[in-house]
Amino acid sequence: MRAAVFGRDFFGQQYYRILSEKIGKKNVSIIDRVQDCHKADVLALSGAGNCTFQNIAHAMRKGVHVIAEQITDATPEKVKTIQGLSGRFNLKVAMGGIEQFNPVVRKAKELLGTDKIISMEAVRFGPHDPSRKAHILYDIMVHDLPVIGLLNPSPILGVKAFSTNITDNLTVFLRHKHGTSILRSSRSPMYKERRFAIYAQKSTIEADYIKQEILFSRVSSEYEISLAKIGYLSKRQVFIEKEEPLKAMISDFLDSIGTKRNIMPWKSVRGFYTLCTRIEDNLNIGRD
Repeated sequence: MRAAVFGRDFFGQQYYRILSEKIGKKNVSIIDRVQDCHKADVLALSGAGNCTFQNIAHAMRKGVHVIAEQITDATPEKVKTIQGLSGRFNLKVAMGGIEQFNPVVRKAKELLGTDKIISMEAVRFGPHDPSRKAHILYDIMVHDLPVIGLLNPSPILGVKAFSTNITDNLTVFLRHKHGTSILRSSRSPMYKERRFAIYAQKSTIEADYIKQEILFSRVSSEYEISLAKIGYLSKRQVFIEKEEPLKAMISDFLDSIGTKRNIMPWKSVRGFYTLCTRIEDNLNIGRD
């Protein structure tokens, strides 16, 4: 198997490193034109300017499997076209969802079980890589929205979004059929913070993406409920076997090639890009 990486930013370097580990360094190249992907079996796209519908469609029409971040110019119609190309040419395509391979997300879903979510919060703070010239909504698209959708698949009935400076900060409110979600992202802080929290009827889950740690509490008796009401219910740290999310995502993608396993939930993906459009349409910038 041969692979090509289109994009020389941080993620592009990580794609190159991991693919080299998986299939051998001599089988991986970095290209500067997507037109050169025809020499490879797999194309990895990195960077907002490179993860476009046109580049993905071009590679697939050349018979190349594609792994990429979220598409910056996607619409439900374009996703349907990519789905058609995937079926027509028997190709695998993975678009985004890297945080779903983070072990804290998998563990959080396991801990949550059938407990009913009341609210969720996702926070993404830290200085921005200037080489990644992307709308701040793209940060939330790549990382947080897919996780919210995975942990609370309840239909979204209402969307509100606010920003004082769209290149710097964004807050999104989602009203689900069951529960609510708040997503906050800012590039101003000099510290890096990546976390999410789930507040359910009988449990609380606080997760740190970077440290890959979870604090967990659950009430299962009348005594514990009484303790929780007065703030005395303790939280315990849950053991998590640490794993590199991008490496897990690439491994899953490579393993799927040549099989009939579907790695893209197409209906959910189209719904995801519809939601991104709704957020942009309901974005209030610099106004009360």
